[in-house]
Amino acid sequence: MVSLFDGVLGSTDGGLHFAPRNGGLPADAKRVVRISPDFVEDRTAYVTTHAWTYRTTDGGANWRRLPGFVRVDDRHPTVVHDGTWRKDVGFAGFAGALLAADSPGATERYEFFGRSVTWHACSGERGGVAEVRLDGHVEERVDLYRDEATPTRPVFTKTFDEPAWHVIEVRVTGKKSKQSRGFFVYSDGFEYTF
Repeated sequence: MVSLFDGVLGSTDGGLHFAPRNGGLPADAKRVVRISPDFVEDRTAYVTTHAWTYRTTDGGANWRRLPGFVRVDDRHPTVVHDGTWRKDVGFAGFAGALLAADSPGATERYEFFGRSVTWHACSGERGGVAEVRLDGHVEERVDLYRDEATPTRPVFTKTFDEPAWHVIEVRVTGKKSKQSRGFFVYSDGFEYTF
């Protein structure tokens, strides 16, 4: 089984011939395929896209979307950016890189239907203070300064009483701790459960 930009191909003859195995899969561009170590017996594989994870138990003939958890990279088109955000490869991000901004008022917003939401970010010696808003209300200010660079980690999480539509927004405040050498907010996207 291999992943292509236009779908998933599978072989039933040891790789001599491949045919589409897309029953139930959307036409999302980015895909990662994981195959069960016992695929010959259980015929199970997983495909992840920007929005969902799908599972097959019949060798790819039919795929079903799994409920529960979605991780969205901040470079995905559904994440809305205002102000100047630049790709930053200085940190190991979720999808190979993350976005950084240091202009006061720069924001990124994501609308989701969920039971909880988490914002992932990196910290470093040039990290500034970010303001996290949910549905237009300030929830928390997060200081992203650390004397050494830290890998991506959850820096804000909120759980709701029940799944509903929400908007999370990260805003560059233009503030920093005394030790910091910059005002950067290093964002690495969001995850949510439903």
